[in-house]
Amino acid sequence: MGKRREQVVGPGGLELGFMSSISVPARTAEDERRDRRASWPVRQFRLGDEPNEDLSSTTTAEERIAMMWPRALDAFSIEVSNDSLVRWT
Repeated sequence: MGKRREQVVGPGGLELGFMSSISVPARTAEDERRDRRASWPVRQFRLGDEPNEDLSSTTTAEERIAMMWPRALDAFSIEVSNDSLVRWT
């Protein structure tokens, strides 16, 4: 990216001066992600005035299970040493 100067010539070859132009860099994937995030809805609440997080009135049981199931699978697939496991017996 850099500046480029071009001589501006008017009617009859009269030199009018110089015009600078700046090349614009190509948009990157990061620019695209930034633009998509800019359209995300944002809500602000005072501490203590947050809405209830109960989704039961807006989602079905199947939808709620579908939301948490991948996280449950991830949690159960974590390998830990035998020393750190809780023994229930």
